[in-house]
Amino acid sequence: RADQRRDQRLQQPVAVSIAWQAVVPRDHEGSEHRARALRGIAPRLTGHVADQFHDAGAAFDAFIAAMVKMDLETAVRYFANDGEYTNIPMMTVRGPAGVREVLQPFFAPILENDFVILRRAASGPVVFLERLDRHRLAHGWRELPVNSVFEVHDGLITVWRDYFDLGAAAKIHAPAGS
Repeated sequence: RADQRRDQRLQQPVAVSIAWQAVVPRDHEGSEHRARALRGIAPRLTGHVADQFHDAGAAFDAFIAAMVKMDLETAVRYFANDGEYTNIPMMTVRGPAGVREVLQPFFAPILENDFVILRRAASGPVVFLERLDRHRLAHGWRELPVNSVFEVHDGLITVWRDYFDLGAAAKIHAPAGS
């Protein structure tokens, strides 16, 4: 009887707006249950919706991996020519050249990068992130809490908005105690 109820729940529509790794009914928290639930749900993610999730996830993951390595040339390949990048407290730039122009001076003194993804949610082509950007400079590690919204179409990032505290960002390049 419990198996029958579980099967009925898995056959009901499931909201797919909470990240790729979390498309599971609430009562399936364990990894074994999660894997079984995903096998039951995955076949329904077909057509345009599945393509959007795949395109958004693959492009986004490759972009973040390149950013962690500070490989801007690879990262900007995932950015649309007419894409928009906005640092909300600062400015908006367009296209790969604009992204490179903003990030090259910021990354120049950074020795190592780490983007800790705290929360990730997606709905179609839109990916929401809560992350902790960690940067190692000559004077030590600095952290910046950031919330981001990405929009991905045809495997390219068309919108990227970062929301962060400008005062905290300014302190990243300052020596400790400044």
